[in-house]
Amino acid sequence: MLDSPEEVMSKHVVKCRIPSFGLTALVSLYVICVSGALLGGAVVKDETSVKGITKESWGTTRSGQTVDRYTLVNDYGSILRVISLGATATELHVRDRNGRFADVVLGYDTVAEFEVNAPYFGCTIGRVANRISNARFELNGVTYKLARNFGKHHLHGGVVGL
Repeated sequence: MLDSPEEVMSKHVVKCRIPSFGLTALVSLYVICVSGALLGGAVVKDETSVKGITKESWGTTRSGQTVDRYTLVNDYGSILRVISLGATATELHVRDRNGRFADVVLGYDTVAEFEVNAPYFGCTIGRVANRISNARFELNGVTYKLARNFGKHHLHGGVVGL
């Protein structure tokens, strides 16, 4: 019998839990954010479309692309906010040892700040994970050239968010 995704993650990933959010909820939010970004918001059309998840316009990139912000609130009051620019986590409000909520994510308050600052605060994904050697790969006989953003290599999807 195959292990559930949660069991696989608990065995093979560094022991790190985000309080009060399950793996399934985070994966679901990730899929919704990425799908929304790629499909122009077709997955979550308004704030009532998906229980526990709301969507709002958060800003516009220099190139005119709308950036949406998705908010996930769980039964314990923890809040995760992710924008469609690179599925970037902008806020994660969790309780401290005294029960008080605090935002534990470093980041910026506007789309413009995320575009011009290089640390990629809160970024959860790129188009690819890890480094692609020499910024090129071959698929089905076609060679694809990518942005060189890590010396002569391509790291985590390039220089522009999703």
